[in-house]
Amino acid sequence: MIFEQGSHDLFHSPTGVGKNGATVRLFLAGGLARVCAWLSIYGNRRRQRIALGMLDDHMLADLGLSHSDVSRETAKWPWQQ
Repeated sequence: MIFEQGSHDLFHSPTGVGKNGATVRLFLAGGLARVCAWLSIYGNRRRQRIALGMLDDHMLADLGLSHSDVSRETAKWPWQQ
């Protein structure tokens, strides 16, 4: 496969690449979508754990949680469920 000289980037295939270039663009776009989904899910999980750690004793009692439950949950990494 011979590429023509010129500027090439990851999302615009050079002349002569054809369907393979489209496949690469779709693969990269899918990867970007997966990274964005990962950031969204784990960011939400992190915010929820921070909010849980800020609850007072009365609110924890309403939820039926103890301080040890909260400590255990807030110590988890974002990818841990």
